[in-house]
Amino acid sequence: MNEFQRWLLQQLNSRNLSAREASEGAGLNHGAISNYLAGKRPSPASVRKLASYFVVPAEMLLIMLGYMAKPQDHDSFLVMVGDLAKGWTEADKQF
Repeated sequence: MNEFQRWLLQQLNSRNLSAREASEGAGLNHGAISNYLAGKRPSPASVRKLASYFVVPAEMLLIMLGYMAKPQDHDSFLVMVGDLAKGWTEADKQF
């Protein structure tokens, strides 16, 4: 199981969601998250939907999945992105 799969499973468990509920909540095909947990790599557009649904920076997931290079100072980058997103409204989070 890769880092993204572990993260996704943890999100489902912590929110007591089924894969289908989360897929539909994120605006994805009803079987999308089951496919991701089985090893299918989501597209960047799907990653952005997941990030919005789970309220995390899309960059974090894009890095996990190899769509973006990990910044040299990765941990500081995530803290900075998280700090920037604090207080954002749902409208602010839309891409």
